[in-house]
Amino acid sequence: MAVAFADTAIYDELRPRTVAKAARELSNAVCWFLDANVPEATLQSLADAKPRSALLAADAVSVAKSGRLAPILDQLDLLIANEDEAALLSGDGDARRAAMALVAKGVGVAVIGLGERGLIAAGRGLSGVVELDAPAVQVVDVTGAGDCLGAGVLFGLLTDRSTDAALRLGVAAAGQSLASPLAVPNGLNAERLLDRAGIAR
Repeated sequence: MAVAFADTAIYDELRPRTVAKAARELSNAVCWFLDANVPEATLQSLADAKPRSALLAADAVSVAKSGRLAPILDQLDLLIANEDEAALLSGDGDARRAAMALVAKGVGVAVIGLGERGLIAAGRGLSGVVELDAPAVQVVDVTGAGDCLGAGVLFGLLTDRSTDAALRLGVAAAGQSLASPLAVPNGLNAERLLDRAGIAR
């Protein structure tokens, strides 16, 4: 991609009453994934409407918008953020301490993407702070690596794998993205991801 334009102001129109019907229709979903593009009040209403049995995950999106997640941190089963977003939400610029601080604020599993350096995570199913290196790949483009990281972790959790295995899947997906000129690399699928992460199918 050489140039891109986005008018994200449309997200501001997603008010609680606008999404209320969709929330009701998603009552049987096993996972609700939120991102900080939508207004804070909408995030709160969705977090409150989520069925107890569903996993609630969120992506911090950007430093400018990540603060919108602060009121619902204690409702999140999974938070995906980069170092700067995690620092804002936790109040700590050190990624290891930030991960622990986010868990102390109620986040189930806090995953902090470190780009080409892998990730740091803490929370449910983990013993202390976990650090995973990124795969050794020739970096072509970093665009989409964070999204692939989150998708890989979610895939792991939603297929009943351990938190540690889910993190390895996230790193494998991010590595595949880093090695591709595409934000979502061709051939990113469950079988290839499991193979790259060294996890049995």
